[in-house]
Formats: sequence, structure tokens, C-alpha cells
Amino acid sequence: MIFLAGYSRHGKGEVSQILGSYFGWRAYSSSWVARVEVYGSSPLLQREWRDPDHAWENRHYNRKEWYNRIQAINRPCKTTLAETLFSMPHAYVYDGIRDREELRACMHKWPDALSVWVYRPSCKEESSESCTVRAADCDFVIMNSGTLPDLQRRVKKVFERIRVKEPRCMSASR
Repeated sequence: MIFLAGYSRHGKGEVSQILGSYFGWRAYSSSWVARVEVYGSSPLLQREWRDPDHAWENRHYNRKEWYNRIQAINRPCKTTLAETLFSMPHAYVYDGIRDREELRACMHKWPDALSVWVYRPSCKEESSESCTVRAADCDFVIMNSGTLPDLQRRVKKVFERIRVKEPRCMSASR
């Protein structure tokens, strides 16, 4: 299992897609998995967006609201959303973990998992009101500082060198 963290628009989605393309690891966005529940519990999102999918597509406008609603899903158990996400078909990558305590709880529950910070120096940092995970909380950092082909090469190189334990169903399907 892999947990991707990082600020909004730093490239977590691109890294997820690269991991899927090169290694066949299925990624799910945490906010996509939670979109129906988040939308249903948020009068703010219901006023601004016509349905859960529109709210999800525009989530960068309401980062704090999404963060707070996802934290509510994870009460009292910090791994609730991760458990839901990893129950999805062939799930292997959690794209978008944003709470430090959630990450710690998940890494405790799944000690063989890897946590990866995705960082794009040209983009701004995010407020701790909507992301409490920091690079130092993760096992390693992937720099997203060039072109998409540069990022593809970097991700492929890093993950080929790391001995990531793959689920049996994924290893057998190759």
C-alpha cells in the first residue's frame, strides 16, 4: 500500500496515474471516495455545487471544508476512510491523505505501507487548515520540478528501486 500526500496541485494525481501505468497499481483519490458523504454533510458544498461530482471536480475552491468533512468521516477511527478506499477493487494507492494523525494511524495499521510526499517547488504551500501532513511525516519525497516525462522517469526509477510489497492479486496478474 502507498499513501500519497502533498499540497493541492503539486502532482499527487499525476503520480497516481504513473504508478497505475507503469506498475498496474490502482489509485483512488480520498476525496473522490468520500465525495458523496462529504457533499451530503456539507450545506456549503450543496449551496455552491449542484451534485457530489461537481463539488469534487471543484474541491480546490473549498479545501478547508473538504478537510473538515473528511476528518468527520474519520471519527472516532482515523483509518475509516483508508479502510473504505482499500476495500475498492484492486486498490493499492491512497491518493491525497491530508491529516497527520490519519497518516500515523494508517502507517500503524499497515506497517509495510509507504508514505510519499509529492512536492512541486513552483506551487504554493497549503495552509495547515486543510493539510497537516508535511514532507517530514513521509517516508520519502518525490520532486515534481520538471516536465511530465521527467516526473514519469523519476517515479518509475524510485519505485523500481524500492522493494514495494505488492498484493498477491496484482503480482499474479502480470
